[in-house]
Amino acid sequence: GLVPQASRVLDSAANSLGRAAPANEVVRARWLRARAAIARDDPESARRILGSGGPIAWKADCDEMRGLAFAAERRHGPASRLLERAATGYGATRPSARARALCAGGWCALELGDLARARRHARTAGRIAARLGVASLSCGADELLFLVEDAAGRRREAGAALERALATLETSRENRATDAMRAALLRGCERWFARAVRHLLDGPDGERRALALVERWRARALVDLMSSCARIEDAGGRLAMLRARVAVLDRRAEGAVAPSFLRATGTAAAPRATRDLARAERRLEEAVARELKGAGGGDFTVEGLRRALPESTALVTLFADDRGGLAFVVRRDGIRVVPLAATDEDLESLVEELYFRFGRYALGPRFVDGHRRRLAAETDRLLGALAERTIAPLTAALDGVDRLVVAPHGAWHRVPFAALPFRGRRLVDACSLETTPSLGALTGAVPEAGGRPLVLDFADGLAPTIAAEGRALARLVPDALHLHGESATTSALRTAEPPRFVHIAAHGRFRSDVPAMSGVRLADGWLRAVDFHSLALRGSVVVLSGCETGVSRVDAGGEVQGLVRGVFASGASDLVVSLWRVDDAATADLMTSFHRHFARGASAGRALAAAQREAATAGLSPWHWAGFGTWTRRLTS
Repeated sequence: GLVPQASRVLDSAANSLGRAAPANEVVRARWLRARAAIARDDPESARRILGSGGPIAWKADCDEMRGLAFAAERRHGPASRLLERAATGYGATRPSARARALCAGGWCALELGDLARARRHARTAGRIAARLGVASLSCGADELLFLVEDAAGRRREAGAALERALATLETSRENRATDAMRAALLRGCERWFARAVRHLLDGPDGERRALALVERWRARALVDLMSSCARIEDAGGRLAMLRARVAVLDRRAEGAVAPSFLRATGTAAAPRATRDLARAERRLEEAVARELKGAGGGDFTVEGLRRALPESTALVTLFADDRGGLAFVVRRDGIRVVPLAATDEDLESLVEELYFRFGRYALGPRFVDGHRRRLAAETDRLLGALAERTIAPLTAALDGVDRLVVAPHGAWHRVPFAALPFRGRRLVDACSLETTPSLGALTGAVPEAGGRPLVLDFADGLAPTIAAEGRALARLVPDALHLHGESATTSALRTAEPPRFVHIAAHGRFRSDVPAMSGVRLADGWLRAVDFHSLALRGSVVVLSGCETGVSRVDAGGEVQGLVRGVFASGASDLVVSLWRVDDAATADLMTSFHRHFARGASAGRALAAAQREAATAGLSPWHWAGFGTWTRRLTS
């Protein structure tokens, strides 16, 4: 399930073969590297790696891989011919490879509109897979057969194939050893899943069945981790050693790539320092992944969730594909499905433009003061466009709601819902807002942590208000342990009893290349997403008051990768984080207001909503306050 790591290992193996290596081994290495290139969506490199030569024994393998490369480029005609030739070449001597090539060829036939050929390939591959007892092949054949029968309008046959595929997929997922492998199982299945949702929606009891399918799919690996929240025990001290090495190399790399007047070493050290750091980070990430074992999220039932909801709470699951969007609204009185005029591509474009406009606020108060009206008009236009595609169609479904919990999909993970216009005001004026990775993650049995609250702040010359934020919070919460400056360390979080809340005011960093290495900077180095797995925060409310602490990479199956995943795996009940590079002074005021409401007994979501309303009333732009949001596991607030 770790494609970049697999690619690097394969490149290293291929480079070590040397000129004297047997021809078969050279071609094997090329084939595996091409397969990895296709997995990382680089078909052009795959075809270049394969070349045109090789022993006759590898002809069918190379035909299959070239066919997959053409298919990834949507050149389905040549892809179909190569894949069928590969299936013939495999023959009876390599049945699993033949079934695999037939499935891929069937997908190409489906794209070309040849349903008869696609059905024939799917059924043949299914028979081979059943005889061999290979679950992944059986699932692939049934996924293809479902799409074929659905396209042909044969609902009964399509439904049977869909149920077989789902059952096999669920069994395969449970048997995967690591979190990453569970998530990777769904990679490449997005189109099949989207069609399955719409197929169920058009049938009897469609709203409930389609929502149940979404929840069987969405963030299941994370839900498994959250259900166990087992603290990683580092008996041999290996994880501690890996963390220490990463911390040392991180400081060394920062020194090597800093501006010349701050640099302690020569420029030649920079490439080596960053390479060593990347290697150490990979080892730490892989070591933690091996230790994490989800216990299984239990059986999710839509009806059980609905019956437990308060009257004034609404849950909304969002979903979009190339045909448009859907919003599943769950309330105590029933489930509604509302179509949305939002394709995944359209949403992504709007969100990117909004973030570009918000980025101008970071140019400083002088620029903002000179362009205030234009900036406000641009951001309001984009927020309005997002509201039209997201929240406006739900107006009737949200009557009487004072708490809204959203399970986002795709680009919706980056939408500042609080700032969206709704009924002539902002959405946050109508209700409190919270986010959850999946409705299946919500529970009414969240433990309440009772330990002493912790406030940690670590500032520098570029962000002096971080220290002021820490002092203000310490005054608001007299019983909190306030750790300031050099005393704000990771080791301080290793408490005997989970603290009631943890507030960390520090620089944040999102790592899109390795989301598990995203973190907040404390006195003894970066507190990363992978480090939270070793902390006991069961039932704690965690506030990460820094830049981009809530940014995640969203993988197949809606798996969020970043600090959100790490903190939830530690057992936390609620998490307050930011979506972009926030303003230090405005953030300090917002967090002070948040904790004032939180100390009076409001939930994290309601306390943040109250603080955001105050900021909006004071005339601050959404950039100053809407970037913060609350992630939760609580079914009731």
